Amino acid sequence: MLPTFSLKIGFVSIPSEPTIGFFISAICVGILMIFYRYTKLGLGMRATAEDLKVAQSFGIRATTVYKVAWVVSFIVGAIGGLLLGAISGVMVPLAEIGLKAFTVALFGGVESLGGAVIAGIILGILENLASGYLDPLLPRGGFAGVFPFVVMIIVLIIRPYGFFGLKKIERV
Repeated sequence: MLPTFSLKIGFVSIPSEPTIGFFISAICVGILMIFYRYTKLGLGMRATAEDLKVAQSFGIRATTVYKVAWVVSFIVGAIGGLLLGAISGVMVPLAEIGLKAFTVALFGGVESLGGAVIAGIILGILENLASGYLDPLLPRGGFAGVFPFVVMIIVLIIRPYGFFGLKKIERV
């Protein structure tokens, strides 16, 4: 489905599928960031997610926001599925990917798209370091599969709203 080439950076050769996937993902994240920050509909979606009653009092139609949110999530899911299928093929442990995505969202902050991108990169690097350095210390290895959840527990203890999330102040 994707063109075949190899990107060489120094001594490292990167296949075409991850390279194209990276650039398509970066473009999608950029479009979503612009959409959520600068368009009336994107700001309405953020306002509705924050407080439905206040958003409705400002004239934002929640039903329209919900419909657009479903369409956006469908498009992003379809693009992600196409890229994942092109890179991994058919045999993919989807539950593991979903749980890691949940960990990345909590790590970066649920309302921060840029934080999720940075958290995904950090968590990927930490997971590879854990598999390289901590797996040999255990009799059967396997620490790399558990490591993202250890990081998630530590993040929830230190900063429950994520490292890039907005700190909520509740006044009574």
